[in-house]
Amino acid sequence: MIFIKTEAGQQLLRERQGVLSLRQRSAFLLFDGERTLQQVLALTETMGITGGDVQLMVDAGLLEHTRPAPQTRSPKVPATADLAEQ
Repeated sequence: MIFIKTEAGQQLLRERQGVLSLRQRSAFLLFDGERTLQQVLALTETMGITGGDVQLMVDAGLLEHTRPAPQTRSPKVPATADLAEQ
């Protein structure tokens, strides 16, 4: 899962508002639309960032999921049962 900063999130960075703690802000900066959630959590593990911190950012409207372009979506992978029938 990949997140990007929303316009509200970008505004928060420009105005340096105090909604996020210092550690949350450090993690927030890593959401660039290329790193996955797992990568950001791994990079910030020693700071104590958790999925709950990310959810707080999503709930506050600071982050949103990226949507892959239609041509980049992966084809549906058949379930194991479907493979057995073929």
